[in-house]
Amino acid sequence: MARTIRLSVPHNLTQQEARTRIQNGIAKLRQQHGNKASNIIETWTQDHLDFEVTAMGQHVRGQVEVRPQDVELQLELPWMLAMLAGRIQKEVETEGRKLLESPPR
Repeated sequence: MARTIRLSVPHNLTQQEARTRIQNGIAKLRQQHGNKASNIIETWTQDHLDFEVTAMGQHVRGQVEVRPQDVELQLELPWMLAMLAGRIQKEVETEGRKLLESPPR
């Protein structure tokens, strides 16, 4: 059975800076993990991102909403990755906090 992860990561950045960091993070993901994550599709509409990625042979999709004080993420995991939802959520939240912390790393 598929599973949806929802989380919110607070930040002290402007929305534009948070969005830029997310865009740079996606570019870094493509560069460093292109062999594990393929078909990365991102569609930005102002401060809203719809994305899709194939990871470990599984199709994952989600949305990111960059808001003034936080970034909200919704990630839809297929049934095979749903078994790892807790671990995935923890990792995504940890990396999200690193990405959005001030000042830049």
